[in-house]
Amino acid sequence: MQPVIQIWQPDGPELVTLTGRRSPAISLAWKHSGDQLASGGRDNTINLWDFLTGALITSLAEHTAPIRDLAFSPDDQLLASASEDHRVKLWDLSSGSPTRALTTLMGHTDQVNDVTFSPAAIAAASQQPLLASASVDKTIKLWTLDGALVTTLDRHTAKVQEVVFSPDGRLLFSASGDNTVIRWDLDAILQLDPLDYACDWVRNYLKTSPTLSPGDRQLCEP
Repeated sequence: MQPVIQIWQPDGPELVTLTGRRSPAISLAWKHSGDQLASGGRDNTINLWDFLTGALITSLAEHTAPIRDLAFSPDDQLLASASEDHRVKLWDLSSGSPTRALTTLMGHTDQVNDVTFSPAAIAAASQQPLLASASVDKTIKLWTLDGALVTTLDRHTAKVQEVVFSPDGRLLFSASGDNTVIRWDLDAILQLDPLDYACDWVRNYLKTSPTLSPGDRQLCEP
């Protein structure tokens, strides 16, 4: 049986059936404009569909493993794809039908489960738009939209399943297989001084360890 995607009205009637996939779809994302749908499958491809006509617009086939998640940017100009190949790809939709990825985000060491863009409120507040990715490697990575890694968040002790920004873009929440949800304060994280952060972690050790010299105990003192 050929895999299909069926779209339904909330009260039950089917609106359209999308056909043409070679394998089951395991991820879906609506364009905010409402006229296109993206699907990702076990055949490593992404399909873009015209929702109004049911026609297949294009297929994108640069990933080398199944597509776990898809997300459109708030302005619908970019599509992000997360894959079991450990990579995130950004696709430029400004021309209508992309033929190749704009950039590939590399840094995760295992399957990427989820991707999400920061909300439009960040751009309105003159803050840098971000993309967050969550992985089986237990980390969350924050990226600029031109593909630069901003920081890695690594407090979880098991795979990270999903990430979501607060509506104002100042907080990020992550859900993990370690049975926790962590709230990340992005204002604090993005303005963090690496030395201050490291000292916060080791300050108690510097004060209490019996093996340190008096000079070493002052390493984090002003």
